[in-house]
Amino acid sequence: MQRRENLLYVGIDLHKETHTAVMVNCWNEKLEVVVIENKPSEFKKLAEK
Repeated sequence: MQRRENLLYVGIDLHKETHTAVMVNCWNEKLEVVVIENKPSEFKKLAEK
């Protein structure tokens, strides 16, 4: 069984020119926001985070 505090939730808002990913923990505290351009070369940056 996984503990809730070990989970990370990621929501991605897709736009024509950019994508915005927001990472929150199980207490709904915002941990990080990552904005990337909508280009395949930028997707790696998001995956690395």
